Amino acid sequence: MSSCEKINALINQYMTAHPGSITLEEEYMHPSVLAMHTEIQPWLMSELGGTHEYWNLLLESAKEWFPDKNKTKLGRLFCNRFEIHGCTFWNGLEEYQTLTDEYHKWRGITKK
Repeated sequence: MSSCEKINALINQYMTAHPGSITLEEEYMHPSVLAMHTEIQPWLMSELGGTHEYWNLLLESAKEWFPDKNKTKLGRLFCNRFEIHGCTFWNGLEEYQTLTDEYHKWRGITKK
């Protein structure tokens, strides 16, 4: 099962168990937005085996969801939220450096 399929399946499971709990405009009912929604995120982290695995699978999924990276509205939203969470949750933590490097590689961000 791919990262996207795994996240999609878990989001569908959550949404089925909690109908009506998430109210977003239709265009934002995308797995990338739902996966980082405050209602779902802690549950999804737990279901995926922890914070590190959650972020890894989310980045792997983003590569499939957004092959043009941040060239679309949802791609920009994903990148913005991923970067905000990255700065908040793991900035400077050694165990997340590989994830940060992989994100930068995907985005084409080079260190100065």
